[in-house]
Amino acid sequence: MWWFSVKYPWSTLLIFYVIMHAIYVNGKLKGRICAYGDIDRDLYTDIIVQDHDRLKIYFQNENGEFFEAGQNINLGSSHTVSCAVGDFNGDSVPDILVSRKNSSGQKGYESTVYIFSYNTYKPVHLNATLLDELSVMDVNGDGISDVVGFLNNSSLFCQLGSASENFSSCEHFFNASGKMPNIVPYEHFLHSFVDINGDLSAEIIFGTEINNRLKMQAWKRISKYGFELKILILFNLLLEF
Repeated sequence: MWWFSVKYPWSTLLIFYVIMHAIYVNGKLKGRICAYGDIDRDLYTDIIVQDHDRLKIYFQNENGEFFEAGQNINLGSSHTVSCAVGDFNGDSVPDILVSRKNSSGQKGYESTVYIFSYNTYKPVHLNATLLDELSVMDVNGDGISDVVGFLNNSSLFCQLGSASENFSSCEHFFNASGKMPNIVPYEHFLHSFVDINGDLSAEIIFGTEINNRLKMQAWKRISKYGFELKILILFNLLLEF
């Protein structure tokens, strides 16, 4: 999976340029851009586009031109979805996480991971009613993408990807100290996986709600199988500003 460092704001501008180039120079792109990433691993940024009930992938070549890949994903409906790119089975081939509002009409979101396998995308449904869209992280540091978020009842939801293309729960990673703090998630906050103190180890940042205000929590990895809430990390970061 490709990550763009927050230390280099030009990376965001570069991606914005690529997307605008795809829209205005290549009129054949129809639909709404859902995500971007190097899907075919040729070091050029590709684009995932929702066109009604389909997700289509457009590869970019060395001339900056986009062309539709042979594979697309049938979403089953034209309802708007959000997408994220990750490697959920560790084969170094990008897969796609798709989230959408619950199709049953119930409040909340549902998510499906589409794993690229044998020249097609295999859907793996995450059977949970979610409060919001999931975030892609590497919780156990094995190089395979995992998903983290919250259920509709505000309890933590954590699933590890694996080479077997199955997911397993990892909520216990946040109970390493034996006492799980009460986390009230701030709705519509995209929880992050980023190194905020420069020690080359990414922290998990949750947006939480305290007294109707957004407060961020930083969870630091203390072992391969555990994270711990570290209040001082965010405090020291604020002091630098």
